[in-house]
Amino acid sequence: MIRAIADDRFDSTLDLGSVEDGHHANLYVELRVCLQKFEPPPGEAYLHYTRTAGGTSSNIVMVHWPAGSAWADYCRRFEHDAEEFFHGKLWLVPDGSWIGARPASGSGGRSLAVPAVRCGFRLRRVPIAESHLICDVAYTTSQSEFFRSAHRPTSGVEELANLLRVDGDPENLSTPYRACYGGNHRLNLTQRDLDPVTRVRLNTSFQQRVFLHELGHALGLGHVNAAGTDGSTDAYGVTVHQSYDLMGRGERISPWHATPWIRRIARHLRDVEAPRRWSATATRPPVRTERVYAGSGASPGTGGVAPASLDGGVAAYCPT
Repeated sequence: MIRAIADDRFDSTLDLGSVEDGHHANLYVELRVCLQKFEPPPGEAYLHYTRTAGGTSSNIVMVHWPAGSAWADYCRRFEHDAEEFFHGKLWLVPDGSWIGARPASGSGGRSLAVPAVRCGFRLRRVPIAESHLICDVAYTTSQSEFFRSAHRPTSGVEELANLLRVDGDPENLSTPYRACYGGNHRLNLTQRDLDPVTRVRLNTSFQQRVFLHELGHALGLGHVNAAGTDGSTDAYGVTVHQSYDLMGRGERISPWHATPWIRRIARHLRDVEAPRRWSATATRPPVRTERVYAGSGASPGTGGVAPASLDGGVAAYCPT
């Protein structure tokens, strides 16, 4: 069974086919991205851009992309590295039975196998008219750290501080920085942003590939420390632990990054309570087994297994 949703943030597919074999389900998020060259005007060899950040200015010189395979290589690497980084790193764990539950093998219908959901990620390059995200990519000879800007959507910020339970990240539990943004994004990048940038803060060196951080924004994630003013150094983390986060200065995947998947599974299941029913973990969970009995909704010949519903659970199932 496959359920698909397409909208202006990202597309998603909830694939329940694998649970028939006792495996976990998959929720794929697909981001449609238009990559396009950002170059000097025709007839001009250079384009100068002055970037001001933190009270200091840097002059960035952009030139035309080299002939040959440079652009194609960049596009292939962008797609590959993004999918490799985000795909399959996080899992959603339900707090009870849901539509993905199936009779446990060998239980005679007396137990349910309750799968978790793997957070999958796909990136698809498309024309600009079909895109969720537009990336204008410049080629620069400058040694400046990077040239980037994220054009945020015009809709407001929604705090999810109390909606997402995380596992294995205790510092995050008490910090209100669950910000999600809605709508499309447009980014300015250079060819250098596929490579790690090193920053030193809090007497610690952090490395991050800028485009991954920006893709996090495109999926709806805010900075790691929402208590900090956007654009300030505090927004990227006020502790070493926060700073190592992808939405800080590093590349650590944290359970709270599953927020876009949790919000989307709520739509697939038509369950407004899903953010409270599901937790996130970076560790592959086992398929949980629950004992059941046949309620009034059970069908003859099913061994006491009732039809699945869309309310985030199975009405006739009562775990003991």
